[in-house]
Amino acid sequence: MLLICRPGPAASRVQAILALGASRGIGGILLGTWPPGTTWHLPAPESESEPGAAGPPPSLRPYTLSSDETSALLQIWRDSVAATNPLPASEAAGQREDAADYTLDAPEPAEAPTPKDQPVQLRLFGPPNLIIHGTEITTGLRTLGRALLVFLALHRGGVTSDAIHEALWPDQPSGRALNPTISRVRALLRTHTGLPEAAFITNTNGRYRLDPELIGVDIWAFTDTLAAAPPGDHPDRAAALEAATALYTGTFADGLDYDWAIAPAEDLRLQAAAALAELAILTEPTDPQRAVAVLEHALQVDGYNEQLYQRTMRLQTRLGQPDAARRTYWQLENRLFQLDLQPSPETERLRAELIGTTHKPRDRRPPAA
Repeated sequence: MLLICRPGPAASRVQAILALGASRGIGGILLGTWPPGTTWHLPAPESESEPGAAGPPPSLRPYTLSSDETSALLQIWRDSVAATNPLPASEAAGQREDAADYTLDAPEPAEAPTPKDQPVQLRLFGPPNLIIHGTEITTGLRTLGRALLVFLALHRGGVTSDAIHEALWPDQPSGRALNPTISRVRALLRTHTGLPEAAFITNTNGRYRLDPELIGVDIWAFTDTLAAAPPGDHPDRAAALEAATALYTGTFADGLDYDWAIAPAEDLRLQAAAALAELAILTEPTDPQRAVAVLEHALQVDGYNEQLYQRTMRLQTRLGQPDAARRTYWQLENRLFQLDLQPSPETERLRAELIGTTHKPRDRRPPAA
């Protein structure tokens, strides 16, 4: 499968698809710059490349289609899909909501988030924490109540009772478990906030959601800050990326054992890693040492991304830190060794070029009996 698109605001999800799909034959051709990977600058027909712009290897010849040819090709593809997978009108009108679906998009177009004084703060990067008026609530919130808050946070615009039941009580027939759980959570929040009339969890047109006027959620602030970041090389983009990545303090809902939490955790992790990689690029010209620190943070978030290791090694070497570059290589080697893998030939060539020492790859074979 080949994915061709212009990432735009969905860049983090595209990166997640490519990372998770690499072992399944999913690749991508993306239009525009791509900090997590390699960007090729293709000249227009009968024109020369810009000086210093990286182009494709000489062995590869880019082939282009005109807009009319592309439209015709996509029309053929769409017709073939519609013919082989017709969607009944009843399903097209409204498909069943699944517990694994989620959306963190703000109901309104993203703007730079402003601090709010919500009495309740839900911290979901790392183990889920409930903070009320600055104090962490460590008792009174049962496991299902905590899971309910996490699930509702993943469905910012609201979610049906059927989807909640499927997520939290998948092995039980749909019944009466949801309302008592919501009541217990509300009672806890009312007691600790001193707001006896507040709902905290609202139900509008059959969809339950957290009240954003009373509950702040760190994953919402994270995605809002990224979405509202100025584009391209705007001077304020680095500050926005730094503010967003500072919110990423650990794996989403760490320790919460539900299948529906896996995909958003990976999605958020890749968003954070991509933001850190771009922040390092923006920071390097004025503060290369700070860029190294940002890249090292990115490696903590995305510890198997060889391109991040390569970029870190190059910058460390340029700053006259060959020992640090060597440690970065060893860090990659040790991580891959745990998966019975070795650094790619490209990384090995870079190591030899930058560090210039003979290196024997670790033996992955078990010791002799």
